[in-house]
Amino acid sequence: MAEGNGTTMAVGLDPTQSDHMAENGEVGREFGTSGLNRWSGYVSEEFLKSLKDYRGKAAWREMSDNDPVVGAILFAIKMAIRQVEWTADQGDGTEEDTEFLRQNMEDMSFTWNDFISEVLSMLPFGYSFFETVYKYRRGTTVLSATDDSLGDSKFNDGKIGWRKFGSRAQETTVRWEFDENGGIKGMYQQAPPNYAEIFIPIEKSVLFRTEIVKNNPEGRSILRNAFRPWFFKKNIEEIEGIGIERDLAGLPKLQPPPGIDLWSEAQTENRQRAERLIRNIRNDEQAGVLIPPGWELELLASAGGKGINVDNVIHRYDQRIAMSVLAQFIMAGADEVGSYSLGESQHDLFMLSLTGWVDHIAETLNRYCVPKLFWLNGSRDLSKLPKIVHSNVGGPTLNELAGFVTRLASVGVLFPDTNLDKYLRTYAKLPENSGEAIESPVLRVPGFGGIPEPEPAAPAQANGAGRPKAPGGGVTRQPPRPDARGRGGRRGTKQAEGRS
Repeated sequence: MAEGNGTTMAVGLDPTQSDHMAENGEVGREFGTSGLNRWSGYVSEEFLKSLKDYRGKAAWREMSDNDPVVGAILFAIKMAIRQVEWTADQGDGTEEDTEFLRQNMEDMSFTWNDFISEVLSMLPFGYSFFETVYKYRRGTTVLSATDDSLGDSKFNDGKIGWRKFGSRAQETTVRWEFDENGGIKGMYQQAPPNYAEIFIPIEKSVLFRTEIVKNNPEGRSILRNAFRPWFFKKNIEEIEGIGIERDLAGLPKLQPPPGIDLWSEAQTENRQRAERLIRNIRNDEQAGVLIPPGWELELLASAGGKGINVDNVIHRYDQRIAMSVLAQFIMAGADEVGSYSLGESQHDLFMLSLTGWVDHIAETLNRYCVPKLFWLNGSRDLSKLPKIVHSNVGGPTLNELAGFVTRLASVGVLFPDTNLDKYLRTYAKLPENSGEAIESPVLRVPGFGGIPEPEPAAPAQANGAGRPKAPGGGVTRQPPRPDARGRGGRRGTKQAEGRS
């Protein structure tokens, strides 16, 4: 906002300027770019040379497949998200459209969970690229074996459906196609077995990214912040292995006979043989050395202890790797410190981050894949469509859920009903309610489980009205209530003693 002459005017909303932009067709014009560092379709945002181009993808692959901590983190993410249930929600669409979307999710050549598992490859690599492959829904036909575009289908309505979302491996990405403003137009792929370069347009694809800073099509690996501790840990482990081997085998020392100068030109061959001998000494089942007369071989033991505890150093790097992706609970119990509440808080934070990834996947599908599917089937009003939704990631344990429901029920906030019964049975994977009324021997709630509703009590009347009358008028006195030992009340007992 800008102020002048006692008035306030929004900057950029000058009517003369807006009319000028409309007349010159500049309303939708884009003047700047995202600033992505690219050339000839190659993205060059990474400042470490060891992570540029194919070297970065090789590093993410090595970290994922070789490091146990990174592998455990990615496995925990994948298994937690595979437990999420996906379905179609009506939203602003119709029941018919919702059912059509649900059918497509269940009628692909891969299961939906397998597809989501492939999408999660964006986490170590930063992005995952899929080509959307369609088919005509004409049931199972003989032609589907020869014409791949037909495909087998459970349905025979002639509509166009999803056949699969074909994964295009990150290692096969060569370069990208951009427009003049930095928008993504497609991807060039070069894959085995023929390694021919092909172009896949973005209109027929769906791109999942961990983040879209500068509209970078390659996103950013979630392992990027873990690369430095992983690099040091990897090298220290290799040095540790060499040190252990030398401690066990000893440091070889080979002494030539007196009068032989191994550094003379005449002894070059002997020196090379001696170097190979001491370099290849190993303690295994075939260990042994054969040397000429006069030569002496000695294995020197390492002197003194080590000043650095290598195990503590490696453990520190493992913790930093887990910390970089909010997965510190992976290391719980490894150092025998911490509390249950701390581990639970770390686990909840990790699950919250997974919910963000799942939300991102659903939003991308609903924004790009679902509208294209309905447009190909003749729908032109793409503002009222069903959408793909998912259940929560993780959730409370059965003990936590039971305690929560019990506490709410005890204060009268929550009462049993059909929806609650169905939800609890589904969550606990119990059988569905058969509908038969069976009286519960433990929980007796009127109106549920065969317990009849109580009859309403008659309203009380004043002056003894409604109480039984004795013959000849008057009101009949009620007998005294017995006490806990079955005897009459105190007053009734004394009256009885006076009459006897």
